[in-house]
Amino acid sequence: MSGHPSLDPAVLGRVLMLQSALQETPDEKRLVEMVAHGLAGIPGVDAGAVCVEGALQYSDSRGTQACPAAPAGTGIPFPACTGACPFPEEEGWRKVELRTSRHEYGAIFLRARDRALFEPYLAFAGNTANLVALRIENDRSAAELNALNRGLDDQVRERTRQVQESE
Repeated sequence: MSGHPSLDPAVLGRVLMLQSALQETPDEKRLVEMVAHGLAGIPGVDAGAVCVEGALQYSDSRGTQACPAAPAGTGIPFPACTGACPFPEEEGWRKVELRTSRHEYGAIFLRARDRALFEPYLAFAGNTANLVALRIENDRSAAELNALNRGLDDQVRERTRQVQESE
């Protein structure tokens, strides 16, 4: 037997249920809230937070707050999870990046009070982070595409009006 704790099927079931529910959340805010609360229940973890471009969603009663490392009032998207991050590894925090091949959106932070209990689940947290990042990217791409389509529709209507007037 290896000295690693075995994976609890009930915990894996909750993580897989969380992953399957990601596509059903109505918006990015609810998505992040659900992940912050869902992953904080992994064995060995006593706290969690999700940072998406400077907006921190905690798993406890603090709710959503601005990251203290985010530059205030710049209007520039926050480069996720800088060196000034409020979740230092030396305090037991583990960072799992929310990243796709196109963009880094932020990270999931889990404070592992018992690393030995948590480590077997780290890969599942990473997989969840990948799914969250893809969901964020897909939602933002869809919104951008819808805005472009509305702009094209407006141009077609305007050009049609111009043609009708010229005839």
